[in-house]
Amino acid sequence: MQIRGGKLEYSDKDEKTKKISRIILIAIVLVFIAIIAIVCTILYLQKSILRTYLNGQAVSIKERNYSNR
Repeated sequence: MQIRGGKLEYSDKDEKTKKISRIILIAIVLVFIAIIAIVCTILYLQKSILRTYLNGQAVSIKERNYSNR
């Protein structure tokens, strides 16, 4: 970075560093969003798939503990 004629100028190295840092920042944000999306999808599937229906009504059934037999 240099000041010439009252204007701030960047060298090629500074421009490349800026581009690489922006790409890394965007990649980190995208990975973070993907992790949140995967967690939300797993939670949604657990809530929606594991329901038991009896006569069209959602019912909760207690799990039986068979390990004591």
